[in-house]
Amino acid sequence: KPYAKAGRTDTLANFIFIILPERTRRTEPLCFLQHMSNQSLCARCNLSMEIMVSAMGQTFHPDCFICDFCNKKITSSFKGKYGRAFCIACESRLFGNYCESCKQPIVGQMIVAGDKYYHPSHLVCTQCHAFIQKSFQFFNGKPYCDDCLAAVQRAGGGNS
Repeated sequence: KPYAKAGRTDTLANFIFIILPERTRRTEPLCFLQHMSNQSLCARCNLSMEIMVSAMGQTFHPDCFICDFCNKKITSSFKGKYGRAFCIACESRLFGNYCESCKQPIVGQMIVAGDKYYHPSHLVCTQCHAFIQKSFQFFNGKPYCDDCLAAVQRAGGGNS
């Protein structure tokens, strides 16, 4: 018979297979004994697992738990978005904040100034180019340390 009836079991050699209904059919037979023993199947490759990674309510072989963007194995922190796993670098690249100064994605610590984001080492004064480590203000949309801002305003740079 080309197709077995759904819900019926068939034997093949010394293995017992279950024929699944069409909506749950897999491309390869699912071993009935594995199914009945409640052994976990990898969410990516659908093969049984002895060692597994559990993430986002699913289980994976360690080698099958990969970033959905770059396809590299995830071995440490990751971000789950829209039911998909992303390594930190790809998540930041795809969904993260970008540094106003270098235009690169920010992974890790950042400085938020109004609606702008900076790598901590990229927030520099527009006038003296020193790293801003304490207080600063924006003037004409650009960051200034307090000393330079006062000098620009004394020189007639306008209103802040």
